[in-house]
Amino acid sequence: MTFHHNLGIFVSYRDWKISGGGSSGTSNGVQFMNNVHYGATSQHYAFANTQYNSCTAIMADVINDYFKDSPGQTRFPYYSADACQLGRDKYGDDRFCTATCNYINPSLYLKGSTWRDSNGNVQNGGMESDNYSAVRHKYSAAPITKRATPIPTQPIFPVIITSAARAYTDIIIYENVGALPLDDLDQELVNAPEIGGTWTTKSVPAPHGSRAYPTLSGAAYTDDDNDGVPDDYETNVLGTDPSVFEPQAVLDHDGDGYTNIEEWSHSLSDSVARVPAESTPNPPLILPDD
Repeated sequence: MTFHHNLGIFVSYRDWKISGGGSSGTSNGVQFMNNVHYGATSQHYAFANTQYNSCTAIMADVINDYFKDSPGQTRFPYYSADACQLGRDKYGDDRFCTATCNYINPSLYLKGSTWRDSNGNVQNGGMESDNYSAVRHKYSAAPITKRATPIPTQPIFPVIITSAARAYTDIIIYENVGALPLDDLDQELVNAPEIGGTWTTKSVPAPHGSRAYPTLSGAAYTDDDNDGVPDDYETNVLGTDPSVFEPQAVLDHDGDGYTNIEEWSHSLSDSVARVPAESTPNPPLILPDD
């Protein structure tokens, strides 16, 4: 699974937390590429052994992400945490410990990311040449395993990886943050990394100062068999019977690697695609080893 070109902004806790996953040495795992992170109130990536008894190592890549602090904060990009020890330190018991396995080192490939303060100056200069220097360990030593190569699997349509700085330009400057139009609150959030915005009611204009959300309107899609895919999509695209239950949401009718529910959601954004204020030139291909 690959997450790329997302904007994580003013996340109130973890941005993201990865627990469990594929065992080290396999092709299973999760990749993060060319994401922008700004103003997290707690921490960014948290790699933790799971408290859900999977007893598998986390396997994750973070490649060419852009981390930026909001004014007055310092948030390290990566944390490694032993969930068992977390429970002992925080609650004084073994509620997050498993009976069958101990802490397993996260298997990480970290390369090409940058960390800046609110003025755009480099934070932790060592990270520019060694992303692992920005890993902070919480709750016991929580060591990590450094991988020399990224996860070998890629989507059927491979992700074009640009530099972290280019990802910031694409997402923040060119506002390529999704196909749907931006409302006032969206625009405020996208502008925040450039103007040094903070997540307070004073920095968000009315009517969003109270953190209110727009009122949704329109009729809900019908789904007679409750399989998660709307009836008209089953009939017109999948060619299935919308009155007979099959797990259509998780099936892949054309074998392209995307589930049916993903393809349906993609079709919604394709139909209302937003044209950026400025067109983005074709980015250079910058591979992780450059």
